[in-house]
Amino acid sequence: MSGPRCWPTSGASTPTRWKAPASPGDSAARATPCARSRGWSWATSPQCAPSRSERRAPMLDKKIVLPGTHRARAPEDTWALIEPLLPGYGVTRVADVTGLDCIGVPVFLAVRPASETLSVAQGKGHDPILAKLSAVMETLEQQHAEHPGNERRTALARDLDLQYDVANLNARVTADAFDLLVLDWYRGVGLRSGTPTWIPCDVVDLAFTSTRDWQPVPFDASSNGLASGNTHDEAVLHGLYEVIERDVVSTLKEHAPDHRVFLDPRSISSPFCQDTIRRLDDAGVQLELALVPNPYALPVAVACIWSQDYPAVCAGAGAHSDPAVAVSRALTEAVQTRLTEITGTRDDIPSEIDVFSSVCDEPRFTVTGLDWDLAVEGLGFQDTSLSSELATLARRVEAVSGHEPIVLDLSTRPDVFSVVKVVGPGLRTMLRNDIPRYSPRADEAAQSAPLASGAKDRG
Repeated sequence: MSGPRCWPTSGASTPTRWKAPASPGDSAARATPCARSRGWSWATSPQCAPSRSERRAPMLDKKIVLPGTHRARAPEDTWALIEPLLPGYGVTRVADVTGLDCIGVPVFLAVRPASETLSVAQGKGHDPILAKLSAVMETLEQQHAEHPGNERRTALARDLDLQYDVANLNARVTADAFDLLVLDWYRGVGLRSGTPTWIPCDVVDLAFTSTRDWQPVPFDASSNGLASGNTHDEAVLHGLYEVIERDVVSTLKEHAPDHRVFLDPRSISSPFCQDTIRRLDDAGVQLELALVPNPYALPVAVACIWSQDYPAVCAGAGAHSDPAVAVSRALTEAVQTRLTEITGTRDDIPSEIDVFSSVCDEPRFTVTGLDWDLAVEGLGFQDTSLSSELATLARRVEAVSGHEPIVLDLSTRPDVFSVVKVVGPGLRTMLRNDIPRYSPRADEAAQSAPLASGAKDRG
């Protein structure tokens, strides 16, 4: 087992005060402090960047099918474009931490020391270049959500002629409270119609530094729906799949009894899924794999892993139009979760995670299940273009939720990559570390009791 490898990003250096790097590649902007800067900042501020009209997004629509993902560019081409920009966004180093675990699935870290959210982001993939890009794009997404430069206004929700109920954005307060709460809003657009609309800034902003002014917190801020891609459509697709995944997985806490469908991992025909399953088996890691039924008719997978040498259950989830990609995302996410705990580099790891403080009983995993071909029959769809796939997905979300998804474009370099926030009014959300495991005892209790208060059966 080898240790982590780490590389500084090219050109990375400690910035001097009042010389915040603005838009990467814009020397005039780099020499001028941004008006919104508080002292200096590692991060690129959109206010200092050239206008979006000066930089056009690339027209790349045909999908490139890669192991465990679909993209608009080959990963080597994406890295060649992204890597020179990293210092301007405050990314100082990228590290390969795969060797800190015995599984061997590539996992990378991207470090952004002056982050106002998480200073370290994780990424995974079926080969090192995909994992490296995953980590880097994760931290770039967070950077863009810390200080969006989008058009904004201040108003009451009732004064904005919204086509959705703002209380359906996972609000922490009652619907009546929004009649009195004056909020800041970003201008977004309806994904299907293109109609301008407004999204509460608190749903988007991820700058968690303290301020002197007290303000109510009406929403649970999260990175759900925050996504990036080589193109706008690719980024929106990834964001939409994430909000679908979180909505579907949240039903595991609502349904009684548990409705997940267990899979027989040995029956999965996908070569890259089988490669990950083999790595887990060779490392002595137990695997429990399931699909979660849902009204979107999409494959949404949940994976749980456990081993004697790291006796903690680590979970992952994934959604995609391609069943193999959905399962691959769940598998690699579970491996990344485990390595994140092993490295201890993520700022928000709960302090109670201490798997060696007491004897841990081996969990009762369901290791047998339905044959792969039978389980995925009728799930997902095939498309060769990103735009067509996005249109199909948007229609399905609107049919289920009753609202079209809303998109906020956060991009500062759309000629190179796009960053968006996708919001699904009416869709539920949950943290990945809250993914519940199947509990036979809970099922037995549920079958002899009425459905829990407030639980809804949505298929």
